[in-house]
Amino acid sequence: MNSAIIAQLKKGSIVNVVLFGDSGKPPPPPYVVVKPEPGVNSDKQNFRIIVHRVQGESKLSEKYIFEELPLLLSKKNWLDDGSGKKFRVMNNGDWFGPIAQNDDGTIAYERIFYVPRKI
Repeated sequence: MNSAIIAQLKKGSIVNVVLFGDSGKPPPPPYVVVKPEPGVNSDKQNFRIIVHRVQGESKLSEKYIFEELPLLLSKKNWLDDGSGKKFRVMNNGDWFGPIAQNDDGTIAYERIFYVPRKI
């Protein structure tokens, strides 16, 4: 799922998209981090999508998380997990930002999406 979500996000305006923990050094801004997280009841897989931009670009970050991300990860878009299984990414509506205490001096905004799981 991670690879499919990253590939889908790379179709957007920010092509530097990385999986959380895959690299010791982030790419140059702007960039997006995909952070998989467990759902509360194990009935879904959460994905925290974090956009990083240089200070002063908050409006561009807001446009990305409120306009572009919902289109890229629309429930209308079926993604392939690499083994032929299709899945949809759903928007749970939660978002956070601005977050200014980043090691690389960027400002970040986050939005939470999820993939339903069968138990």
